Amino acid sequence: MSSMCSTSSVNLRKRARRTSAETTPSRRKRRPQQSDTAPLAANAKVSQASRCSWSGMLQLGPLSVPVKGYSAAVQRDGLLHQVHAGCGSRIQQNKHCPQHGSLSADQIAKAFEVSPGEQVVLSENDLARLQPLDDQTIHIEHLLSESRMDWPLLSGRSLFLVPTHSLAGPLYVQAVTVLAQAKEWGIGHVVLSETRHLVGIHAVSGVLLLHVLHWPAQWRACPVERIPREAVPEAVSNSLLAALAPLRKPFDWHRHRDDVELRLTKLLAKKATEQAIRVTTSSPRSEKLPSRSAVRAA
Repeated sequence: MSSMCSTSSVNLRKRARRTSAETTPSRRKRRPQQSDTAPLAANAKVSQASRCSWSGMLQLGPLSVPVKGYSAAVQRDGLLHQVHAGCGSRIQQNKHCPQHGSLSADQIAKAFEVSPGEQVVLSENDLARLQPLDDQTIHIEHLLSESRMDWPLLSGRSLFLVPTHSLAGPLYVQAVTVLAQAKEWGIGHVVLSETRHLVGIHAVSGVLLLHVLHWPAQWRACPVERIPREAVPEAVSNSLLAALAPLRKPFDWHRHRDDVELRLTKLLAKKATEQAIRVTTSSPRSEKLPSRSAVRAA
């Protein structure tokens, strides 16, 4: 009897545990999917993140989110520099006045040309008055549908915006969520490097991405005023689509690379080898030494 009671109690405990597991939400955290959390360019093939280049506030309606900006892409530095072909000395770029010769930095001012031969020279105080007020804030003034975004407006500079600290995380997630769900860009302005810029931000793979945009005064019209809009025969369209089928293959950004650095490395290695051979053949040490037998005979 006691064995039956013990067996029944064990079964009851097991059943209770199963029931509790079915009715109680699991505390195990869901493993985030790659599409949920992976920021743009978060790939092992991408170079490590750059240093923080800006920090401040993102003002999106009632949301004030402390954020930091990291360059999403960097421009490659020049691989070559100018030298004197005769001796190899590096060329110096000196400031030169045609009337008074070389100038130091404190002798150089800035001016605006009003008309040919007539200009207004600006003092340091004048230039200081031209500096925009930098309140370290990204002011979002408009929301624009993704379908209305003109991609040629992107100037080429982009920043990842991330929360400054953990306490800013919930506000940051709200900003990401609202822009992603609405499929909208936030358009506004911010001061970067002492210059006021037109910017647009949008959500990409759970991360806010800021793009510096061209000002409207910089826009240019398409040079072709009228583009033929004749209907393409269906047979021609289908034939072209079939011909383009091989191009619809798995895509990898990292297969597209600028090979100038690789070609320069190979060229330098080749020239270094040729130079070493040239030096070796012209060096007195490269002359053939007499054999030991010849020395003994002498």
